[in-house]
Amino acid sequence: MLRKVGGCGHDRFSIENLKNLGPFLYDDKLFDQDRFPEINRLCTKECKKKMKEIYRITFEGYLKAVNNYYDDCKIFKSFPDPPIKTVGCQTYNDCLEEENKDPVYRDSILKTMKAGILNGKLVRLCDLPRGVDVEIETTGLTDSESESKEEVNDESDNE
Repeated sequence: MLRKVGGCGHDRFSIENLKNLGPFLYDDKLFDQDRFPEINRLCTKECKKKMKEIYRITFEGYLKAVNNYYDDCKIFKSFPDPPIKTVGCQTYNDCLEEENKDPVYRDSILKTMKAGILNGKLVRLCDLPRGVDVEIETTGLTDSESESKEEVNDESDNE
């Protein structure tokens, strides 16, 4: 069996790093067809197994992050004036993980997402136990979205 010193190109992927740093760690390499980490003659069975696990962890984490994003987006009656800066899925999840502490993003998230501040940390309202008071923003929401935190908790209890 031929082996190139340094192994195959998959050595740069780490399951441990992915678990510690989140599902977006390798998305630029895993989802770009020009950079897709193909199996080649230097790969082993262990390499194939590792790459399948990398993709499984990435997709499960990504799906959870996307679902959290859409579950938490607020719907507005009309566009606020001045306009509110919205955030994307990755920025939202980064802020929840405290990777992005930019106050502009946190303020936007408080206005556009079902999230609040608890002990200085951004949190999803549906993840909180009943009776916990947090800082939230409800200005401009539709009637269906201006629910209390308890109603958000009731929604998540039924899922």
